[in-house]
Amino acid sequence: MKIFGQIILILLSTLILLALAWQYTTIQAYTAIRRKEVVRHQTWMIRSFALTFAAVTLRLEIPLYMISGLKFIVAYRRVSWNCWILNLLVAEWIIRVQGVGLHSRKLA
Repeated sequence: MKIFGQIILILLSTLILLALAWQYTTIQAYTAIRRKEVVRHQTWMIRSFALTFAAVTLRLEIPLYMISGLKFIVAYRRVSWNCWILNLLVAEWIIRVQGVGLHSRKLA
């Protein structure tokens, strides 16, 4: 029961923060496109997609951690943060390397 309680606390804290970040990025993207700021919209959508993809990343990472010999609770603790923080880091790298969002422009 103790492990179950720890998993619930980890899940709640990470999922609440993920949900807030996901909502924020999506609202920013929506607001940008309504203002016809296409490049700004693209950067926020890349971030939103990265957060959306956290569910997939979690399911890919858990087995890898388990195979490496970590106990489930330790693996879950790491993956619950990694699945969306790493995705956001990759999204920021994509934005910066491709130059998306450096020059916000409006549609004519």
